[in-house]
Amino acid sequence: MPLSNNTFSAGAHDTVSRRIDEMSEDIEIKLVEKLKTRRFSVQIDKSTLRDSKAVLETYVRYHDKGYFAEEMFSVNH
Repeated sequence: MPLSNNTFSAGAHDTVSRRIDEMSEDIEIKLVEKLKTRRFSVQIDKSTLRDSKAVLETYVRYHDKGYFAEEMFSVNH
């Protein structure tokens, strides 16, 4: 049975999820390498959503190639 344009098979969904995880890890590694050689600031915000899920957001700001760069990380639990 052919899949519609909006439906992924279970295998395709796993592949997409794995690739997103790999890209995220690569971005994190590159950012950590940059931060090892630069001064940076960190802002952390913790909150709780209506359904009692905790959210932790972390912002990192640093100087890169003449400009300020900012990265945001979010963790939901």
